[in-house]
Amino acid sequence: LTSAALPFVPLKGLVLSQLLYGDPTRRGSVDIDLAIPPELRRRTIDVLGSAGHHHQRRQYTEGTVEAFHCLRHGTLLELHFTISTAERFGGLFGELFGETEKISLDGEELRVPRTEVLLAYLLVHFARHLASQRALWVEDLRRLLELKRDTMPWDAFLALAATHRLANALYVAITIVDDIFAEYRLGVAFPAFVREGIDSLRSHHGKLLYGYLLPRLLSAGRSPMLHRLHSFGMSERWQDRAALVGAFVRRRLVSGERS
Repeated sequence: LTSAALPFVPLKGLVLSQLLYGDPTRRGSVDIDLAIPPELRRRTIDVLGSAGHHHQRRQYTEGTVEAFHCLRHGTLLELHFTISTAERFGGLFGELFGETEKISLDGEELRVPRTEVLLAYLLVHFARHLASQRALWVEDLRRLLELKRDTMPWDAFLALAATHRLANALYVAITIVDDIFAEYRLGVAFPAFVREGIDSLRSHHGKLLYGYLLPRLLSAGRSPMLHRLHSFGMSERWQDRAALVGAFVRRRLVSGERS
């Protein structure tokens, strides 16, 4: 990708192992995740295919994620062209490629997102995958808050939430993660003014929706329908929610026709 002048930003395991654990071998990962600007999708697929990587067809919404298998190393590479296959957080995705920081990993210099962008991304990812929460994701957030205890740019974080309408997603994730931090006495927490700031950004309909959804999502008897409502509800704009519902219905209709 570098030799083809294709920009990318490593996500999750690859970058967190170095940033938060200090050693790529100390944090397990099943694949390598990279964010790629969506307009470079076709060219990136061609470049990796020409380099001998096997393009795998997987069950992702068209154009959001592409998977490759490295025949030489036996590793799985996932290219992400959006934050999520369901939510419309394209603005946050664009921030990944803005003003970045640099780290050295195995002798290679890599670009990584700014701290507040990384934190927002990890929280949105956590909220998106409530049905498959992992303790490792909580530990990632604990380490990031511990590492940046005195230097976290909270004002920039709140500005990011306001600009890209992330309040619902961040509220859900912060509420759950803070409860886990407190229950297991992990010694970290999101500052009260940050929680209050996120809450103040939430719309009235977002508060009503998650007043109903959140306790039910956290109960043992949660249903797939609740998680579907959650995936539609994370976006703060009604227009986005309507678009998500419409896209979901169209996919189901096409799937039904094919079957």
